[in-house]
Amino acid sequence: MMISAPEIAYGIACVFLFLYLVLSSIEFGAAFYMLLPESILERSTIRTYVNPIWETTNIFLVFFAMMIFSCFPRAVPTLSLLLFPIVEVALVFFVLRILGILGLFYGDSGKLAWRLLFFVGSWGAALVLSGFYHVVVTGTRMSLPPDILTTSLILLVISTMLLLSSTFFLMFTSRHRFHPYLARLGYVSLLTWYGAAALYLIGPFRDAPYMLDHLTAATNGFIAVTLVTCAIPVCIHKRYFATGFASSVVAFAMLFFGSAYMHLPYLVYPAMTIVDAFTSAAIFHAILISGAVGALFLIPALYLLYALFGVTQTAAELIE
Repeated sequence: MMISAPEIAYGIACVFLFLYLVLSSIEFGAAFYMLLPESILERSTIRTYVNPIWETTNIFLVFFAMMIFSCFPRAVPTLSLLLFPIVEVALVFFVLRILGILGLFYGDSGKLAWRLLFFVGSWGAALVLSGFYHVVVTGTRMSLPPDILTTSLILLVISTMLLLSSTFFLMFTSRHRFHPYLARLGYVSLLTWYGAAALYLIGPFRDAPYMLDHLTAATNGFIAVTLVTCAIPVCIHKRYFATGFASSVVAFAMLFFGSAYMHLPYLVYPAMTIVDAFTSAAIFHAILISGAVGALFLIPALYLLYALFGVTQTAAELIE
Protein backbone atom coordinates (compact mmCIF):
# COMPACT_ATOMS: atom_id res chain seq x y z
CA MET A 1 0.00 0.00 0.00
CA MET A 2 1.36 3.37 -1.07
CA ILE A 3 2.06 5.84 1.72
CA SER A 4 0.88 9.35 0.87
CA ALA A 5 2.89 12.55 1.35
CA PRO A 6 0.63 13.78 4.21
CA GLU A 7 1.16 10.47 6.03
CA ILE A 8 4.94 10.75 5.60
CA ALA A 9 4.93 14.29 7.01
CA TYR A 10 2.69 13.20 9.89
CA GLY A 11 4.97 10.23 10.62
CA ILE A 12 8.15 12.35 10.62
CA ALA A 13 6.52 14.84 13.00
CA CYS A 14 5.56 11.98 15.32
CA VAL A 15 9.15 10.67 15.32
CA PHE A 16 10.49 14.09 16.33
CA LEU A 17 7.89 14.40 19.08
CA PHE A 18 8.67 10.88 20.33
CA LEU A 19 12.40 11.64 20.57
CA TYR A 20 11.64 14.81 22.47
CA LEU A 21 9.34 13.01 24.88
CA VAL A 22 11.92 10.31 25.67
CA LEU A 23 14.79 12.74 26.27
CA SER A 24 12.69 15.28 28.15
CA SER A 25 11.19 12.52 30.32
CA ILE A 26 14.69 11.62 31.51
CA GLU A 27 15.47 15.26 32.29
CA PHE A 28 12.13 16.02 33.92
CA GLY A 29 12.35 12.86 36.00
CA ALA A 30 15.81 13.95 37.14
CA ALA A 31 14.25 17.14 38.49
CA PHE A 32 12.25 14.98 40.90
CA TYR A 33 15.40 13.21 42.14
CA MET A 34 16.98 16.57 42.95
CA LEU A 35 14.42 16.98 45.76
CA LEU A 36 15.06 13.54 47.26
CA PRO A 37 17.92 12.26 49.44
CA GLU A 38 21.06 11.37 47.55
CA SER A 39 20.56 7.70 48.43
CA ILE A 40 18.05 7.72 45.55
CA LEU A 41 20.43 9.30 43.03
CA GLU A 42 23.44 11.54 43.56
CA ARG A 43 23.00 15.12 42.41
CA SER A 44 26.43 15.00 40.76
CA THR A 45 25.08 12.29 38.45
CA ILE A 46 22.14 14.49 37.48
CA ARG A 47 24.49 17.38 36.80
CA THR A 48 26.61 15.16 34.56
CA TYR A 49 23.62 14.22 32.44
CA VAL A 50 21.40 17.30 32.39
CA ASN A 51 24.19 19.76 31.67
CA PRO A 52 24.61 20.24 28.71
CA ILE A 53 22.04 17.78 27.30
CA TRP A 54 19.12 20.03 28.24
CA GLU A 55 20.32 22.50 25.62
CA THR A 56 19.81 19.93 22.83
CA THR A 57 16.57 18.23 23.86
CA ASN A 58 14.39 21.09 22.66
CA ILE A 59 15.82 20.68 19.15
CA PHE A 60 13.39 17.83 18.56
CA LEU A 61 10.45 19.86 19.85
CA VAL A 62 11.38 22.66 17.43
CA PHE A 63 11.58 20.15 14.56
CA PHE A 64 8.17 18.77 15.50
CA ALA A 65 6.61 22.23 15.52
CA MET A 66 8.31 23.05 12.22
CA MET A 67 6.91 19.91 10.55
CA ILE A 68 3.39 20.51 11.85
CA PHE A 69 3.13 24.18 10.94
CA SER A 70 5.06 24.06 7.65
CA CYS A 71 3.60 20.82 6.28
CA PHE A 72 0.05 21.41 7.55
CA PRO A 73 -0.42 25.20 7.28
CA ARG A 74 -4.22 25.02 6.89
CA ALA A 75 -4.43 23.70 10.45
CA VAL A 76 -2.62 26.73 11.88
CA PRO A 77 -5.77 28.83 12.59
CA THR A 78 -7.47 25.95 14.41
CA LEU A 79 -4.37 24.86 16.33
CA SER A 80 -3.37 28.40 17.24
CA LEU A 81 -6.75 29.17 18.76
CA LEU A 82 -6.77 25.98 20.84
CA LEU A 83 -3.08 25.86 21.77
CA PHE A 84 -2.37 29.51 22.56
CA PRO A 85 -3.39 29.30 26.27
CA ILE A 86 -1.49 26.01 26.66
CA VAL A 87 1.69 27.44 25.14
CA GLU A 88 1.45 30.60 27.27
CA VAL A 89 1.27 28.64 30.52
CA ALA A 90 3.95 26.18 29.38
CA LEU A 91 6.34 29.04 28.61
CA VAL A 92 5.98 30.29 32.19
CA PHE A 93 7.00 26.87 33.49
CA PHE A 94 9.88 26.67 31.00
CA VAL A 95 11.18 30.01 32.30
CA LEU A 96 11.06 28.66 35.88
CA ARG A 97 12.85 25.53 34.72
CA ILE A 98 15.62 27.49 33.01
CA LEU A 99 16.09 29.64 36.12
CA GLY A 100 16.41 26.48 38.21
CA ILE A 101 18.94 25.00 35.78
CA LEU A 102 20.99 28.19 35.76
CA GLY A 103 21.11 28.25 39.55
CA LEU A 104 21.88 24.55 39.94
CA PHE A 105 24.22 23.76 37.09
CA TYR A 106 25.84 27.07 36.23
CA GLY A 107 25.77 28.81 39.59
CA ASP A 108 27.14 25.71 41.36
CA SER A 109 24.40 25.94 43.97
CA GLY A 110 22.36 23.13 45.47
CA LYS A 111 19.96 25.31 47.43
CA LEU A 112 16.43 24.05 47.87
CA ALA A 113 14.95 27.09 46.11
CA TRP A 114 16.80 26.28 42.86
CA ARG A 115 15.88 22.61 43.10
CA LEU A 116 12.22 23.53 43.60
CA LEU A 117 12.31 25.83 40.58
CA PHE A 118 13.86 23.04 38.50
CA PHE A 119 11.20 20.57 39.64
CA VAL A 120 8.16 22.85 39.37
CA GLY A 121 9.24 24.18 35.99
CA SER A 122 10.02 20.74 34.55
CA TRP A 123 6.95 18.89 35.75
CA GLY A 124 4.61 21.83 35.25
CA ALA A 125 5.70 22.21 31.62
CA ALA A 126 5.25 18.49 30.97
CA LEU A 127 1.77 18.34 32.46
CA VAL A 128 0.62 21.48 30.65
CA LEU A 129 2.00 20.36 27.29
CA SER A 130 0.10 17.09 27.56
CA GLY A 131 -2.90 19.27 26.77
CA PHE A 132 -1.67 19.30 23.14
CA TYR A 133 -2.71 15.67 22.75
CA HIS A 134 -6.09 16.38 24.31
CA VAL A 135 -6.59 19.14 21.73
CA VAL A 136 -5.80 17.04 18.66
CA VAL A 137 -7.82 14.03 19.87
CA THR A 138 -10.97 15.80 20.99
CA GLY A 139 -10.78 19.25 19.38
CA THR A 140 -11.16 20.82 22.84
CA ARG A 141 -8.87 21.78 25.71
CA MET A 142 -8.50 19.79 28.92
CA SER A 143 -11.62 19.98 31.02
CA LEU A 144 -12.18 20.85 34.67
CA PRO A 145 -13.09 18.70 36.48
CA PRO A 146 -10.85 16.31 34.53
CA ASP A 147 -12.45 13.68 32.31
CA ILE A 148 -11.09 10.17 31.68
CA LEU A 149 -8.71 11.34 28.96
CA THR A 150 -7.35 14.22 31.04
CA THR A 151 -6.83 11.97 34.06
CA SER A 152 -5.12 9.25 32.04
CA LEU A 153 -2.86 11.78 30.31
CA ILE A 154 -1.73 13.24 33.64
CA LEU A 155 -1.02 9.77 35.03
CA LEU A 156 0.78 8.73 31.86
CA VAL A 157 2.98 11.82 31.86
CA ILE A 158 4.03 11.34 35.49
CA SER A 159 4.56 7.58 35.29
CA THR A 160 6.35 7.78 31.92
CA MET A 161 8.83 10.35 33.24
CA LEU A 162 9.59 8.24 36.31
CA LEU A 163 9.74 4.98 34.36
CA LEU A 164 12.09 6.23 31.64
CA SER A 165 14.28 8.28 33.97
CA SER A 166 14.63 5.58 36.64
CA THR A 167 15.58 2.85 34.16
CA PHE A 168 17.92 5.21 32.30
CA PHE A 169 19.80 6.34 35.40
CA LEU A 170 20.12 2.73 36.59
CA MET A 171 21.91 2.10 33.30
CA PHE A 172 23.85 5.37 33.42
CA THR A 173 25.23 4.87 36.93
CA SER A 174 25.83 1.11 36.84
CA ARG A 175 29.58 1.53 36.38
CA HIS A 176 29.79 3.08 39.83
CA ARG A 177 27.08 1.56 42.03
CA PHE A 178 23.61 0.06 42.20
CA HIS A 179 20.78 2.28 43.45
CA PRO A 180 18.19 0.01 45.12
CA TYR A 181 15.74 2.85 45.83
CA LEU A 182 15.92 3.96 42.22
CA ALA A 183 15.16 0.41 41.10
CA ARG A 184 12.15 0.23 43.41
CA LEU A 185 10.93 3.53 42.04
CA GLY A 186 11.16 2.00 38.58
CA TYR A 187 8.95 -0.91 39.67
CA VAL A 188 6.37 1.43 41.20
CA SER A 189 6.43 3.54 38.05
CA LEU A 190 5.83 0.40 35.99
CA LEU A 191 2.71 -0.48 37.97
CA THR A 192 1.42 3.08 37.68
CA TRP A 193 2.22 3.11 33.96
CA TYR A 194 0.26 -0.10 33.50
CA GLY A 195 -2.82 1.39 35.16
CA ALA A 196 -2.50 4.72 33.33
CA ALA A 197 -2.11 2.97 29.97
CA ALA A 198 -5.20 0.84 30.62
CA LEU A 199 -7.20 3.94 31.59
CA TYR A 200 -5.87 5.77 28.56
CA LEU A 201 -6.99 3.02 26.18
CA ILE A 202 -10.62 3.35 27.23
CA GLY A 203 -10.56 7.16 27.11
CA PRO A 204 -10.02 8.70 23.69
CA PHE A 205 -11.12 5.74 21.58
CA ARG A 206 -14.71 5.37 22.78
CA ASP A 207 -16.34 7.56 20.15
CA ALA A 208 -16.32 7.55 16.36
CA PRO A 209 -14.09 7.35 14.39
CA TYR A 210 -11.91 5.60 16.98
CA MET A 211 -14.41 2.89 17.90
CA LEU A 212 -13.37 0.63 15.01
CA ASP A 213 -9.70 1.00 15.92
CA HIS A 214 -10.18 0.40 19.63
CA LEU A 215 -9.03 -3.24 19.47
CA THR A 216 -5.85 -2.27 17.64
CA ALA A 217 -5.05 0.37 20.24
CA ALA A 218 -5.70 -2.10 23.04
CA THR A 219 -3.44 -4.68 21.36
CA ASN A 220 -0.60 -2.19 21.11
CA GLY A 221 -1.03 -1.22 24.74
CA PHE A 222 -1.04 -4.77 26.07
CA ILE A 223 1.97 -5.81 24.00
CA ALA A 224 3.80 -2.77 25.33
CA VAL A 225 2.88 -3.58 28.92
CA THR A 226 3.96 -7.19 28.43
CA LEU A 227 7.36 -6.08 27.13
CA VAL A 228 7.92 -3.84 30.13
CA THR A 229 6.65 -6.41 32.62
CA CYS A 230 9.01 -9.06 31.26
CA ALA A 231 12.07 -6.88 30.78
CA ILE A 232 12.26 -4.54 33.77
CA PRO A 233 12.50 -7.26 36.48
CA VAL A 234 15.81 -8.35 34.90
CA CYS A 235 17.23 -5.03 36.13
CA ILE A 236 18.35 -6.84 39.31
CA HIS A 237 21.77 -7.11 37.69
CA LYS A 238 23.63 -4.26 36.04
CA ARG A 239 24.29 -6.35 32.95
CA TYR A 240 20.61 -6.01 32.03
CA PHE A 241 20.01 -2.36 32.87
CA ALA A 242 20.29 -1.34 29.21
CA THR A 243 17.65 -3.95 28.38
CA GLY A 244 15.35 -2.55 31.04
CA PHE A 245 15.67 0.98 29.67
CA ALA A 246 15.30 -0.17 26.07
CA SER A 247 12.15 -2.12 26.93
CA SER A 248 10.66 0.97 28.59
CA VAL A 249 11.35 3.02 25.46
CA VAL A 250 9.88 0.32 23.21
CA ALA A 251 6.77 0.07 25.38
CA PHE A 252 6.25 3.82 25.30
CA ALA A 253 6.89 3.84 21.54
CA MET A 254 4.20 1.24 20.91
CA LEU A 255 1.63 3.15 22.91
CA PHE A 256 2.65 6.50 21.38
CA PHE A 257 2.82 5.44 17.73
CA GLY A 258 -0.20 3.17 18.12
CA SER A 259 -2.22 6.13 19.34
CA ALA A 260 -0.86 8.36 16.57
CA TYR A 261 -1.89 5.77 14.00
CA MET A 262 -5.35 5.42 15.53
CA HIS A 263 -5.83 9.16 15.19
CA LEU A 264 -5.51 9.07 11.40
CA PRO A 265 -6.81 10.53 9.15
CA TYR A 266 -7.39 13.45 11.53
CA LEU A 267 -4.87 16.07 12.51
CA VAL A 268 -7.37 17.85 14.76
CA TYR A 269 -10.53 15.87 15.41
CA PRO A 270 -13.13 16.49 14.04
CA ALA A 271 -12.22 19.74 12.33
CA MET A 272 -9.24 18.86 10.13
CA THR A 273 -7.73 15.81 8.42
CA ILE A 274 -4.08 15.55 7.41
CA VAL A 275 -5.09 15.70 3.73
CA ASP A 276 -7.19 18.84 4.19
CA ALA A 277 -4.42 20.59 6.14
CA PHE A 278 -1.50 19.51 3.92
CA THR A 279 0.72 21.94 2.01
CA SER A 280 1.69 21.69 -1.65
CA ALA A 281 3.89 18.86 -2.89
CA ALA A 282 6.66 21.29 -3.96
CA ILE A 283 6.94 22.82 -0.47
CA PHE A 284 6.90 19.37 1.15
CA HIS A 285 9.73 18.12 -1.09
CA ALA A 286 11.77 21.23 -0.30
CA ILE A 287 11.26 20.62 3.44
CA LEU A 288 12.36 16.99 3.08
CA ILE A 289 15.50 17.87 1.10
CA SER A 290 16.56 20.65 3.47
CA GLY A 291 15.86 18.39 6.45
CA ALA A 292 17.97 15.58 4.99
CA VAL A 293 20.89 17.96 4.39
CA GLY A 294 20.61 19.30 7.94
CA ALA A 295 20.53 15.77 9.35
CA LEU A 296 23.95 15.08 7.80
CA PHE A 297 25.38 17.64 10.21
CA LEU A 298 23.01 17.22 13.16
CA ILE A 299 23.22 13.45 13.71
CA PRO A 300 27.07 13.26 14.00
CA ALA A 301 27.02 16.33 16.27
CA LEU A 302 24.43 14.78 18.60
CA TYR A 303 26.30 11.48 18.69
CA LEU A 304 29.52 13.27 19.57
CA LEU A 305 27.78 15.19 22.34
CA TYR A 306 26.23 12.04 23.85
CA ALA A 307 29.54 10.17 23.56
CA LEU A 308 31.37 12.97 25.35
CA PHE A 309 29.29 12.67 28.50
CA GLY A 310 29.32 8.87 28.44
CA VAL A 311 25.81 7.65 27.65
CA THR A 312 26.84 5.76 24.54
CA GLN A 313 29.88 4.34 26.35
CA THR A 314 27.72 3.26 29.30
CA ALA A 315 25.27 1.46 27.02
CA ALA A 316 28.09 -0.26 25.11
CA GLU A 317 29.70 -1.52 28.32
CA LEU A 318 26.41 -2.91 29.58
CA ILE A 319 25.62 -4.66 26.29
CA GLU A 320 29.03 -6.27 26.30
